Amino acid sequence: ASSRVKPLKNPKKRRVVETIQTNMVSTTGAKISYETVVGHIGETCFDFLVRNYKRVGLYLMCGADGNPILTIPDADQQPHYALRRYRGVATKPGTILSHSYTNNTSGRHAYVKCCGKGRPDKHGQLPIVGSVDDIEMIRMGFGVEDCLTLHDSNATDIKQCEHIAKRHLAAERRANRTLSYVTPGHLVESLLQPGKLAIWTPDTMVRVDDDELAWPGEEANGIHENCYLEKVDLYQSANGGTFSRLHLMRWSDIQYLGDDADLGIALEATTF
Repeated sequence: ASSRVKPLKNPKKRRVVETIQTNMVSTTGAKISYETVVGHIGETCFDFLVRNYKRVGLYLMCGADGNPILTIPDADQQPHYALRRYRGVATKPGTILSHSYTNNTSGRHAYVKCCGKGRPDKHGQLPIVGSVDDIEMIRMGFGVEDCLTLHDSNATDIKQCEHIAKRHLAAERRANRTLSYVTPGHLVESLLQPGKLAIWTPDTMVRVDDDELAWPGEEANGIHENCYLEKVDLYQSANGGTFSRLHLMRWSDIQYLGDDADLGIALEATTF
């Protein structure tokens, strides 16, 4: 190591890179935490950018020509392909071989409230509060005591407060819930061009019909909805077989940016 490189005595300073000035703090009881950009030891620059862009709904990926692509998820597009697993039906190309599902409820809340900038009144400041609930957590038995309160001085009406609370709930679900499927091969029948094959591609929508797996509180229904394809792993097994691992997000979790002005703030805040 160079003699000019001096190690930091405080290990916490090695992790904190920069604080984003968002004027937002979150409180749980007496605990207050500020939104920060944190780099982890051993993390590559690419992983650091991907993780922090994702917080505001910007996805960094590599294009076919090797150039980076920064995109915003579009959950309203038509599904390009389908994943199907029905009880008693043999596996066919494009169907599900296995799945992996995790749901860490300790990192989620049943209710989120956002307190905005109060309006002046002769008796003081009139509070502005917007709140939303996570129906999945409520169905799992979590009550009003499982509530997180956010404070944002930029929110000036109830609609803005509700939007911030909704975005926070969606961010909690993305951070604490994962769903992936493994399918045979790298190609699947296209729903947009019947009779033709398509390769699994990130930033697209997938129609999922799964009788074996269900979202919390919806066990009797299975999963029958369109999901966002966040990431694709194409690989080959030791015996030569090819497989695709598909990382999905629920449509309701695609809650990021409100409008063009909000997007401009996010791009400025995540420029490193």
